[in-house]
Amino acid sequence: MSAVQPGILQPVPTVARHLIFTHALDSNPLEQLRRLQEVADGESLVVGLGQSLLAHLGCEIKGMQDMPVLSGSAVEIPSTPASLWIWLRGEERGDLVVQTLELKQRLAGAFTLRDVVDCFKYRDSRDLSGYVDGTENPEGEKAERAALLSSNIDALDGSSFASVQQWLHNLDHFHGLPPSEQDNIMGRRRS
Repeated sequence: MSAVQPGILQPVPTVARHLIFTHALDSNPLEQLRRLQEVADGESLVVGLGQSLLAHLGCEIKGMQDMPVLSGSAVEIPSTPASLWIWLRGEERGDLVVQTLELKQRLAGAFTLRDVVDCFKYRDSRDLSGYVDGTENPEGEKAERAALLSSNIDALDGSSFASVQQWLHNLDHFHGLPPSEQDNIMGRRRS
């Protein structure tokens, strides 16, 4: 596989940053993408190209689409597509902030930073509800089969589709519920 970004399969890093960029419709972003490629190692800096950027470049990838708006009883999940998604992974938050500034310069003229989401590993990879995060994620070869595209097109072989979501939780309400109800909501025990 030629396009594997190892960070996709690695454990949650100590700190991370998700950078969401939009592209200028009147630009040709190829030079900026080449500059990004120079520093994107796929491990500490993972890159995702959005549907709008691919369309702007005249590329079509079978199965690639923006996430639709999802709604149901008392909940709506918006669609917030990005032209370019960069996932910075590391050990020190300050290093990621400096790296963000460098990336903004590297991409200037074609891309604008729209949003930054800072992340961190809490305890033994728990979310702030206290439950272990990612318990359903496969490991080893199963993870590779689930996350990496197998394609006869060299540029796509080993690539991944990413669905990046930001959840806002009402932790005061959640922690006020009885433990058994919390377990039912999460579908597992906190232990």
